[in-house]
Amino acid sequence: HRSDVSVAIVKPTSHALERDGAMCYVLATDDSPSSRLAFALLVDKLADAKDTLHVYANREGAASMLEKYGDECAKRGLKCELHASHDHTTSVSDDILAHCVKSEADVLLVGTNGHSGEHILGSVSSRCAQSARCTVIVVKDPRVSD
Repeated sequence: HRSDVSVAIVKPTSHALERDGAMCYVLATDDSPSSRLAFALLVDKLADAKDTLHVYANREGAASMLEKYGDECAKRGLKCELHASHDHTTSVSDDILAHCVKSEADVLLVGTNGHSGEHILGSVSSRCAQSARCTVIVVKDPRVSD
């Protein structure tokens, strides 16, 4: 059945202890309403000035889209690294997972758009939730109908 709620998959891995408690968050965005809601959760409720945020997008025009995320982080005094890709040699989920490993992410945030029929999670968010070594927060915007 469909779900209008967000999902957190908590995994017992964290690199924060090696960084004096500073967290590393990766937000994978396609700039959808659910991805923007995940970003709002990250900057409003989760991250603080000691943490590092990686905002990642794999689509055409990603670099210009990411600028607004970087600007918002700067306004809030958050350390933010923007990562744009347009690589179609691997799947988007594999790119996201590789970026999480490379950045030693503690938490991955992704939105789900509900494009996978009757499944609760979309294909990218489902693969990330199942395969990521870090905690994954999948955000569903309940205001967006499937």
